[in-house]
Amino acid sequence: MLPFLNTDGLLSIDAATLSTSEVDKLIQQLALIRSRMSPAIALEIDQAPDDNITSVTEPPLAISKTEEGDISIFFRHQGFGWFAFIFPTQQAAFLHAALGKRLVGVEVDVINEKGPTRNEKKH
Repeated sequence: MLPFLNTDGLLSIDAATLSTSEVDKLIQQLALIRSRMSPAIALEIDQAPDDNITSVTEPPLAISKTEEGDISIFFRHQGFGWFAFIFPTQQAAFLHAALGKRLVGVEVDVINEKGPTRNEKKH
């Protein structure tokens, strides 16, 4: 069962019973197909409809550095799995500054690069 984009721009998919690994593959295939559909997903957050924004409170996360020196941040969503975002140095520096500006007075001990758990979180 493979979803595909029709010539009229609509998604077609056969009915099936899926395992968790098949659901994972289907989600990835659907995301790829969605990226080719029109209208495109809004480039700016203020243009995105509220019902198209998925939020996760306190997601598990991990941070690492790529061989090229970029910063990778991984976030886990309980339905979509792990998402990796790779930030070039300048964009990572912007993210650091933007978060720092909003977190004045908040102290965190960076023990590991997997992020705080609910018990480790500083208030």
